[in-house]
Amino acid sequence: MNALAWIAWFFVSAAGWAWFLSQVIAGALAVWAFLDTLRRPAEHFAAADKRSKNFWLALNALGLVMFLISLIPLIQTLRDLLSTGVSTSSGFSMLMLLAVVANAVYLADVRPALDYYRPVRVRSQIRRPGRNGRGHPGRDR
Repeated sequence: MNALAWIAWFFVSAAGWAWFLSQVIAGALAVWAFLDTLRRPAEHFAAADKRSKNFWLALNALGLVMFLISLIPLIQTLRDLLSTGVSTSSGFSMLMLLAVVANAVYLADVRPALDYYRPVRVRSQIRRPGRNGRGHPGRDR
């Protein structure tokens, strides 16, 4: 029976760490989506035929706030996992799940559409192959 208890503890511990890791990833997505929305010009949202910048800013800010609210249970989960290996608390709620979905939609759909309208960077010189960018290999001038 000891082996079965050990196996059960191992799987519960692995599930707790996976849950904790998913919450950390959700927080990283929230921060990334919010900061990316902040740095985009509002004109690009209209040009890409997406909702307004204020809409996405509010939605991503809500996702970030939901993550910040769940930080206290997240720290409790980490403390439980480090002390006993088993987590008894969960900071993830249905609202947090909706916030993660909104952040993921922004990053998967809106962000690539906005990248299309990003200014093109042009190099000042064209490099030619050979001789440190000058001339052609095997050809002397």
